[in-house]
Amino acid sequence: MENEKELPKRKPTRLNYFNYNSPGAYFLTICTENRRKILSHIVGGDVHDAPQSDVSYLPKRIELSYYGKIADKYINQLNDYYENIKVDRYVIMPNHVHIILFVSAGGASR
Repeated sequence: MENEKELPKRKPTRLNYFNYNSPGAYFLTICTENRRKILSHIVGGDVHDAPQSDVSYLPKRIELSYYGKIADKYINQLNDYYENIKVDRYVIMPNHVHIILFVSAGGASR
């Protein structure tokens, strides 16, 4: 058997005795493999970067990459595809996505 890469030891991310099939609000974080920065780029300046007399600086914003646009497309389709799931808010960062999902009764088991 070849040397297999050992998976890192991680702390449990689930609460003991919590029924994850129950309705409620869920905060999800989905990371890219090896935390590769393939989803977006943060562009723009910061107020500290702008000269004191220049108020025309660009605030920081997220510019989606090709893969980030794919993620954005499918996140936005979740509300249409699953009748008991509502995407409340989400943000696509360079190497991960944060999503707040509301799951209503009858939708969690699907």
